[in-house]
Amino acid sequence: MEGSGVFTPYRLTTNYRSNQEILDFANVHLKDIEANQYAQIQLKANSLDVPTAQSFAEKVNVYPVPAKTQKAFNDQLDEFLMHQTVRDFVDANLERDEETAFLCPTRRQAAVVEAFLKENYPSVAYANLTSERPFDSTVFSSYIAKYWDEVTAVDPTMAARVFCIQIKKRLASINRVAAKRPDLFNKYVMKWWSGNSQTVQGFINVYAARKASDPDGAKKEFFTSLKKNIISYEIRNNSIQQNLVRQRNEARKEAQAKTKPRLYVSTIHGVKGLEFDNTVVLQPPTSGKRAFAESTKRQYYVAYTRAKIRELIIVGEGSYDSQVNLDYKSLLHALEARDAKAQEKKDEAAVAAADSADSADDDSVDVDATADTDTAETDETKEGDN
Repeated sequence: MEGSGVFTPYRLTTNYRSNQEILDFANVHLKDIEANQYAQIQLKANSLDVPTAQSFAEKVNVYPVPAKTQKAFNDQLDEFLMHQTVRDFVDANLERDEETAFLCPTRRQAAVVEAFLKENYPSVAYANLTSERPFDSTVFSSYIAKYWDEVTAVDPTMAARVFCIQIKKRLASINRVAAKRPDLFNKYVMKWWSGNSQTVQGFINVYAARKASDPDGAKKEFFTSLKKNIISYEIRNNSIQQNLVRQRNEARKEAQAKTKPRLYVSTIHGVKGLEFDNTVVLQPPTSGKRAFAESTKRQYYVAYTRAKIRELIIVGEGSYDSQVNLDYKSLLHALEARDAKAQEKKDEAAVAAADSADSADDDSVDVDATADTDTAETDETKEGDN
C-alpha cells in the first residue's frame, strides 16, 4: 500500500513498552522484514536514556547452544534450560520480584519448558499462556474433494454407508494427524450418522419418488443434498468446537491471572499484544543456510519486543555463529566504539578545560605581580616626596 504512492503513511515509531537496548536489537531484525522495506521504521523507546555497551549487555544477552538442527535443539532443550546462564537469569529476576516469560516457537517446546519450571521452581506460581488449539476437522470436506466419486458410484440407498466405510479407509491419505487417533475419528463419523440418518433417509425417499420419471435428475439431486449435509455438519461442528475452546482458554487465563504468577510459558503466537518484565526467547537453528520465511521473521520480531527490562535469547547454532549471535556482537561492538569515541571527546574536553583553567591561573598570577610592582613604585614615590 505504501509503495503504491496512493496512501499517505503515518509512522508510529515510539514504543512505550521496551527500553532502547531491547528495541535496538529488535530494530536490526525489523530492517530485514519485507513489509518494512518502504517504511524503514526503527522503533524508539519513550525515554531519553542513551544506550551504552554496558547497558546493552546488561539488558540483552544471547546464549548460543550447540544444536545444528531443530531436532537437536528440541532433544537437548532440557540441558539448555538447566544451564547456569538460564538459571541465573531467572533467579535474579525472581529476587527482584520481576516476571520472566519463556517464549517458544512450538507447543512441544512450551511443554518442555513447563516441565522444567514445575521441577525447578515448585514454589513459584507460573502460568501457561499457550492457548488450547481447537480441532478444526476438514476430513469430510477433504474426502469429498478427493474421493467423492467412490460415493457417487453406488446406489443412493448405499451412499451414506459407503461414505462412512471409505472415509475411514482413506483417512491416512487425507489427514495424518486424525489417522493417529482413529478411535476419535470413528466417534466423529458415527456422531454425524446418528444425528443425520433421518435426514439422509428423507433424501432417499425423495430420490425413490422421482427416479421413475427422472432417474438422472433424481440421482444428481440426492448426491448434491448429501454432500451439502456432510459439509454443513463439518462447518457447524467446527464452529461449536471453536467457541468451546475459546471459553475454556478465557476461563483458564482468568484463573491464572488471579495467582499473580512470576513465571510464564507460552508459544510466541500466544503472547501477541502482551508484555512482561523479562523474557527468555527460544530460537532453534534454521535448516542449513536457508533464510527465514517472512512469517518466521515477524514471529521472532514479536518475541524480541515483549520484554520491558531484559531478554535472554537461547539460539541454536552449529560450527559458525548464528545470524542472531552475529547481529548481537555487531551491535555490541558498534556501541563499544561509540562509547570509546564519546569518552575520547570527554577526555579532550576535560584536558581543554584544565588547560583553560591553568591559563586563567597564569593570567591571575601575572596580574597580581603587576599589581605588586605598581604598589611598590607608588610607595617609593611617596617616600621620595617626603
